[in-house]
Amino acid sequence: MKNILTLACALALLGCSQSEDAEPVAETAEPPEEFGAPDGGPAYGTFNVTLADGSTMIDEVRPDGTYTSTYADGTIENGTWVQKADAYCATADTEGASEICYPEKIDEGGVWTATTPEGEISVIERVETED
Repeated sequence: MKNILTLACALALLGCSQSEDAEPVAETAEPPEEFGAPDGGPAYGTFNVTLADGSTMIDEVRPDGTYTSTYADGTIENGTWVQKADAYCATADTEGASEICYPEKIDEGGVWTATTPEGEISVIERVETED
């Protein structure tokens, strides 16, 4: 019985080890799913954003994962972004900035909205640009 147990343990260890010449096992993971914007278009583009306080900004969201936000007062913010299943998430290039996600949806009236972590609602409009 001891011999069978020893043999089973040895085989188990042998199965776990690979020689240095062994081919690596191919990854079988699927590539990450890409999410589009709630309006059915791509998550990137140029957008007019009306903030909860009525001020406006232009968001230029690029396919390379970067963005530039230009506020009505002339303030400019650059950073990186990612579109998750139901939220646009951005991280400003300023030191110490952390990712902030804005859940998005098309409301009952067909208006595209995004909500800040504080619960303020902004209205998003895609700007059609000539390429």
